Formats: sequence, C-alpha cells, structure tokens
Amino acid sequence: MKTKVEYIKSAWLKTMESSDDSSTEFEGFSPDVVETARRELLELVEVNPEDISDVDISDLSDIETDSDGENDEDPLPRNEDGDRRAWSGELQNVIIQEFTSNYGPTSVLDANKEEIDFFNLIFPAILFEQIARETNRYADSEQEKYGDDPRWRATTPEEVRAYIAVQIIMGIIVVPTQDMYFSKDDLFRPTGINERFIRDRLDKLNQYFHVADTSTNPPCRQPGHDKLAHIRPIMQVVLEKTKGEYSPHMEVSLDEAMVAYTGRLGFKQYVPLKPTKRGIKVWMRADPNNGYVNDFQVYTGKEGNVAEKRTR
Repeated sequence: MKTKVEYIKSAWLKTMESSDDSSTEFEGFSPDVVETARRELLELVEVNPEDISDVDISDLSDIETDSDGENDEDPLPRNEDGDRRAWSGELQNVIIQEFTSNYGPTSVLDANKEEIDFFNLIFPAILFEQIARETNRYADSEQEKYGDDPRWRATTPEEVRAYIAVQIIMGIIVVPTQDMYFSKDDLFRPTGINERFIRDRLDKLNQYFHVADTSTNPPCRQPGHDKLAHIRPIMQVVLEKTKGEYSPHMEVSLDEAMVAYTGRLGFKQYVPLKPTKRGIKVWMRADPNNGYVNDFQVYTGKEGNVAEKRTR
C-alpha cells in the first residue's frame, strides 16, 4: 500500500533518473511525471481510497452513510478524465436584478431657488421650533435651581434660526477671539453678526442652548443610556430628511468619516491614517456619482468590549 508521501518520493526519483547530470540542481517535476503520478493516484482511489491516506482510518467509527440509497448520485461531478478536482464545464449565469428605481432628487427646485432653499429642505421649520422649546425649557430648569437670570428672555424659532446661521458663519470665518465679531472697528469686524445679535445675547443663547430633554436619559453606564441623547432629536430629523430628499443610484459607497473634535468625549476616536486623525467617527452611505450622503450612523464605541449594534 502506497501513501501520498511514497507517491511524491517515487515521482521525484523518476525525475532524477531522467536527468543526464545528477549533480544539476532540481528545477521541479516535469509535466509528464506530474501527469503520470496523478493518473496513478486516481487509479488507486478507484480501487481503495484508504491506500492514499497517510493515517490508518480503520479505527474511525460513527461514520454516517446513506443506507436508503436516496443519494446514489455522485455529489462531485467528474470531468472527462474522471478528475473531481477540475473545473466544471457547466457554467451558470449570475442573475442580477434589473435596477428600476428612479434616482435623483425627490423635490425639484427651479432655477430661481437659492442655496437657502436647499438648506430649508434638510432643516425644516419644525426643527427650529423644537430647539426653541427645549432651550426655553432648559433655561427655566436652570433658573429653578440657581435663581432667576435677569439677562435671559425666552427665545423664538426665528431667533434660533439666526443663531444657527451665526454658528455656521463663525465656523467659516474664524477670528482669534469671539469679541472681534462685535468690534466697532470695521477693519477688525469680519462679518455682520453684530447687526443681528449683541454680544451678551449671544452668550446667553450659548449658555442655555439645548435640542433635547436629557433629564429622562439614564445615567452613564446604566441600561438604556444614550450617548447621543443631547443631539438625538435634531440628528433624527436631519437623517430622515437626507434620506427622503434624494434617491441614490444603483452603486453606493459605504465608508467611515471623521468629524474633527479634540475635546473630552467618551467615544472620541483616533484614526492615524485619516487626514482628520481625532474626532467623532461616522459611518456614511454616499452616492459616488455626486457625493450626496443619504444615510449615516455615529460610532459611539464599545460597551463591555462588545461592538455596538445598529438600533434603527
């Protein structure tokens, strides 16, 4: 009975015998020797499959067999040479369902519309109403704890909308100190923020600005705690609008993005290979034809060394 090792050894001896100079370096088995060894191995398989095993399988037990004859057909088809290992000539077509969805914007804006009209699609009026309501509620709760604040007055959705615009402008035009936005010298005043807000009013809005009622959020490390509770309502509205205002093409791109942030945050990530190395990691689905993001999920880290699960 020959084993696999003996067959390899015999093939090597045949190759060496066929060489004129035994001192030459072995350059591998010739195709003829490989083919001969393969045929001998297949013939041995047909006679007794145990003869090519390097271990004695006589002691193996509890081998399931089909005694009813229901599976008499060979599960592995052979080619013309009787080899099960060769590629099958019976190819099957891969059926891809035809893409019939309509892609593109769901709301059509005419040529007279401006950038602010697209902004209004993603940030509807109901969003500013909710922010104004939660900001006033938080200001009231703080004054109940620490006393009345004579410099505070309730805000409105219109003022919140202007406040959001100011934050966008400050993110684009950066100055050394916030006081420079309210400078009376036109040379050092880079924007028209002072025409809408005075400095003290903007400070008070920064102090009490809120978008959610976080008093109902369980404490950290407790069951049901939401790490994104402070922004969850506004994030959900924006997500629903971005998904509803555009239908992507058949091809979509899934990748991670980084929102730059260097402050203290429990789920802040450090990704050294990213242009923005420190910040908040967000999984995004975007249309590769134009870069439109119509789905995203903020990565909030692991809990007990277990990866977070998608909850929506």
